[in-house]
Amino acid sequence: MSYNNILTNKIYDLLVPMFGEVMSKSILKVQCAKINIPEEAIGVSHLDMLAEKIEIGIKVFLGAERSREVSRLIKELAV
Repeated sequence: MSYNNILTNKIYDLLVPMFGEVMSKSILKVQCAKINIPEEAIGVSHLDMLAEKIEIGIKVFLGAERSREVSRLIKELAV
């Protein structure tokens, strides 16, 4: 899957090894909807809030520590 938005692609690429293509796309779609933006509209200003939403959403699959690490990696994309 390839998005036109570079940040969306980076988050997707981060999620794919853990969740596969379909689940990663779904995670992005659902969590972006929760902050009222389409996946293709992710900007630097959205990364903190989106990372926190994704962390909550994936915690059940990865546990608290690993989901916190994923959230940190997403937030670092702003640098």
